[in-house]
Amino acid sequence: MGTRNLICVYYKGRFAIAQYGQWDGYPAGQGAVLWRFIWNNPGNIARLKAGLEHVRIATEDDLDRLRRLSDRVYPSLSRDTGAKILELVACATEERGVPVTMFLEFVNDRVMCEWIYVLDLDAEVLEVYAGDVDGCKYLGAPSGYQQRFSEVGGGCMAFIKGFELADLPGTEKEFVEALKLPEYEEDKADV
Repeated sequence: MGTRNLICVYYKGRFAIAQYGQWDGYPAGQGAVLWRFIWNNPGNIARLKAGLEHVRIATEDDLDRLRRLSDRVYPSLSRDTGAKILELVACATEERGVPVTMFLEFVNDRVMCEWIYVLDLDAEVLEVYAGDVDGCKYLGAPSGYQQRFSEVGGGCMAFIKGFELADLPGTEKEFVEALKLPEYEEDKADV
């Protein structure tokens, strides 16, 4: 199901990844992929940090090549990759760098951008935001929320929940339940 989302990684004081995803943006979809990446292997965060050293913003040549060949050339540039971008980056090396595109401005589209997941490696937290929730309220946002997206206009997202990485829910089901919105319908979940 087309539930547009953004998977962000914040590292060394800046956004290093802002991956646009076209599909399965609900917590039971891309959120669960992200949760599994963090939870299933505690070493993945260290691998991700190391891989971020080999990420580069895609050039116009990269994008032209992708349009001509296929998404298989650079899966990191595909709208279908979603939270799997974390594993692609965690596997990056100097010889196999990973090009990315930055869609951070998407946070300002409160209708089309339905979910945002921010993995803040500096603060070691995972923040979850949803778009077009009750008039764009800052629901229990942590201090500094208004600055999270300030470099792109501030965004119009509702802060849903933050988790310390060391204190994530112990099961995927608990993670999804913790992010359930009052108007969230199970039949919308793209599992």
